[in-house]
Amino acid sequence: MPKAKGKTRRQKFGYSVNRKRLNRNARRKAAPRIECSHIRHAWDHAKSVRQNLAEMGLAVDPNRAVPLRKRKAMARDEKNYYQDTPKQIRSKINVYKRFYPAEWQDFLDSLQKRKMEVE
Repeated sequence: MPKAKGKTRRQKFGYSVNRKRLNRNARRKAAPRIECSHIRHAWDHAKSVRQNLAEMGLAVDPNRAVPLRKRKAMARDEKNYYQDTPKQIRSKINVYKRFYPAEWQDFLDSLQKRKMEVE
């Protein structure tokens, strides 16, 4: 279809454009060079990133590829009836040491004897 007469303008050089920044931005937006030759040759530009990586046996999102089981923090130890945190257990031990030093020493001695029997 022919153009309307008198609607074409000649191109003028843009003196106000920063050429250095223009080239730098063009380089940043350009597709990067893939170093791995296997991935570079297997890449199909007609497909999406997810499809390309799936064909190669790779995952886009590792969190979805390997689902983690959800578990409660203090529910791991079955002896921890009251669901105490490690810091709470540590403070209870320190209180016991302070109020019952003789019993604490007996407990440590029994642990040493048990350790000697194992070795």
